[in-house]
Amino acid sequence: MEWSIIRLVREGRVLFLRIFLVFLWGANIPCFGQSGAKEVQKALDGLHQWLDQSPYKDGWLEYLQISRLEKELVKPTEVNPEVLAQVLARYYTEAEGLELAPFVRVREAISDWLTEITGNSWQGLARQAKASQKAFVPFSPQTARRVHAQLKAAVAALDQRLRLAGPNGDDWRQYLGWQELVEQLNRGQQADLERLDAIYYRLDAGFEGLGLYWFSDVRQALHDWLIILRTTDLTELEANYRTVLDTLAKELESLPPTPTAEQTERIGAILNWLRDARQAPWLVKSIRRRFGQTNLKAEISAPLVQAALDRQVEDVSPVVDWILGTEIHGTGRTKGRITSSLIPNSHAVEMLLHFTGRTESETVGYNGPARIYANGQTQLQAWKRLLVMPDGLQVAPAQAQADTQTTIRGIGLVRGGCVVERIAWKRTFRTKPTAEWIAARHAEDRLRCRLDQQIEQLVAERNREFQERIRLPLWERRLWPPEIQLRSTDRSIGLEVCQAQAVQLAAPLAPPACRISADLVLHVHETMVNNTAALGLSGMILTDEHFDRASQQPGLFGQLFQQAPTKPEGEPWAIYFAHEQPVFVAFRDGRFTITIHGRAFRRGQTKYPGMNITAEYRIEKSPAGYRAVRVEELKIFPPDWEPGRQLSVQEQVLKDLLQRRFEKIFPPEMTPKPIELPETWPGRGHLELVLWESDDGWLSLAWRRNAAVSTTGSAEMGAQ
Repeated sequence: MEWSIIRLVREGRVLFLRIFLVFLWGANIPCFGQSGAKEVQKALDGLHQWLDQSPYKDGWLEYLQISRLEKELVKPTEVNPEVLAQVLARYYTEAEGLELAPFVRVREAISDWLTEITGNSWQGLARQAKASQKAFVPFSPQTARRVHAQLKAAVAALDQRLRLAGPNGDDWRQYLGWQELVEQLNRGQQADLERLDAIYYRLDAGFEGLGLYWFSDVRQALHDWLIILRTTDLTELEANYRTVLDTLAKELESLPPTPTAEQTERIGAILNWLRDARQAPWLVKSIRRRFGQTNLKAEISAPLVQAALDRQVEDVSPVVDWILGTEIHGTGRTKGRITSSLIPNSHAVEMLLHFTGRTESETVGYNGPARIYANGQTQLQAWKRLLVMPDGLQVAPAQAQADTQTTIRGIGLVRGGCVVERIAWKRTFRTKPTAEWIAARHAEDRLRCRLDQQIEQLVAERNREFQERIRLPLWERRLWPPEIQLRSTDRSIGLEVCQAQAVQLAAPLAPPACRISADLVLHVHETMVNNTAALGLSGMILTDEHFDRASQQPGLFGQLFQQAPTKPEGEPWAIYFAHEQPVFVAFRDGRFTITIHGRAFRRGQTKYPGMNITAEYRIEKSPAGYRAVRVEELKIFPPDWEPGRQLSVQEQVLKDLLQRRFEKIFPPEMTPKPIELPETWPGRGHLELVLWESDDGWLSLAWRRNAAVSTTGSAEMGAQ
């Protein structure tokens, strides 16, 4: 009996498996890899149709190894990823014409198929790296021509910018050795490498102004050109390529679910090598996609937005109108309130400003010999939509509604008797409903015009300030994030930023959810800080004058730099940031670490060698609030220092100097102060820190608003 039950169970399992397989077959669910194969076949069919019209069809089919790809398509469940990578490499050569759409569609389809087969997990990306080891793309004459053309275009753009700079531009030309640059550029592949190196070092010296994109584009293009000129042994480059991919595969295989900041930087450095060597762009793209999550996220609650925008309105203005042949003069007193509400929008922040109020007026109407004395009450409503987008503010035309009621206090006559007065009274009451209707429409027009004029003028000013003070300075230094998303719901405003330029990596995981109710929530991933620092501070020189100017900036940015003394011991100083990882942060396990990598320092006329300064803090919560406590003394050591090695006399002198200076920037304890809201906010109050956490690469902060007591605001607006 027991045996028969076991047998039935086993047979039942087999029967269930058969039913399950039949279900999968009947549901027509594609097997692993077949979805990508279908897209490749579709793109390939389109390429064949397009090439049928070309006399170069056979040459393209052979060059792109179409037959090898078609053999893999016959067996999509047993496809060889190495073959796919080798075929894919042909589409990434510099051959003329490969930028055309039919080739691009096949290239993208093969790349997606390769990722589908290997997977986008860390292990899958490691498999893709191994599969790409034989997909080396040698430099070709087309590669050299294209890189040289990019350098010429960058130099031409810088030349045009320097022409606009006048004498300052002439100084830059002299510093760079412009005639030498043009001469070497014209020599092409016969250029003198030592002279090009000298020009490159001038571009990479770190002086103020060299961070502008006109200079940085020339620097990057010259960097690429020097690589082309120096790469004469392709066999050695191919061997290095395979070694690099092997290292990358091992690095990916060892990654935990949430990579550390150090691991992310190591992978980013390998991708930078691949970019310089112009190799495996499909692999770079796959890894960047896996590290492509938002690395800054902010949420602002609707009540905080309303605290900034909602306000009382009180206004006294003259009334001048013309209704049914009557000229009206008087004074209107408007009282009302502007309220704001958020409108759901997944592509921008959309807000509705709503004005409700009442205008009470005392007027005199002049119509021939009659003087009509009246009191009026106009109920007013108006709406104005406001859009906040990454490039600025936009507004829609205002809409308004009004309803006017008047009370005639009396009628006076300049001439005429009782008969004329009775006629005036009769006519006034007969035309009163029409006059009130016209007065309401006129009030609507005036209210719309006034709102449009005032708000659009304010929006234009804010847009100009935004462009001049924020967007343009960042854009000119390639610091403006490539991905910015704004959204709004009826409860909050959302901002998501992905700061990752070129081959930089962003966050591998989405930011954590905030576990408490707050008015302002901020999540910052370590890659946001590290990427921005690499873009803005790499190789740069900051002097005490820079710190002085920065300390004058409003807000938290200026407060941070105010902690640093400008001229210790009466002498000017400067820090020369390293080219790699000038500032490096890590957010882990309730702690955050900040490291400044300096390639050199200067005090007065004395220049010192490089040092790394590291401060590690532990976040603590007490009844008094949050604070960050430094774990131990500042770690100040040379970049090549190893435990046990004694510092030289010069290194010890520099360490003591930096210890005194950076103790001000990184004190033993940091206690965040409440954020005072602007005085122009009607219900300003302050924001109190209610959450401060650090884990898995994310630094999370949240503030809750404490409204000020008995604060009111008013705005002037002519409504009548």
